[in-house]
Amino acid sequence: MSKSNKGLLNANAIEAIFLEIFAVSRNLELPERIAYLGPEGSFTHQAAESRFGAMSDYLSLNSIEAVFKTLETSRAKFGVVPIENSRDGIVGETLDLLSKSSVKIVAELYMPIHVAFATKANKLEDITKIYSKDKGFGQTREF
Repeated sequence: MSKSNKGLLNANAIEAIFLEIFAVSRNLELPERIAYLGPEGSFTHQAAESRFGAMSDYLSLNSIEAVFKTLETSRAKFGVVPIENSRDGIVGETLDLLSKSSVKIVAELYMPIHVAFATKANKLEDITKIYSKDKGFGQTREF
């Protein structure tokens, strides 16, 4: 059988469809609670939904440590946290917590990160202050 894909969907689209089918099947049996770092719409939330599907029960947490505690107390079955950033390197807090806890890595997801700069100002010179998380500044430092 040929491995070439000449259809309308590329390999990433096909994988996304199968992952969603698997997630729906799992959640029909028993909904999974997934803890993740950050608010809804964050990169970790996007990563969680891409791996576990739209039907899982998601729990937004404000720190990596909170994700680990949630897993250790069995309030969630899986957790999604960043482990490495192509711009800023490893996420030290995640590695520290992995070394101190019983939480294990069961999967890794490479996720290309794209950021946008939004403003109501007409000119860059009119911008006097920029708000971001520390990682956001690191990821966009060349801007």
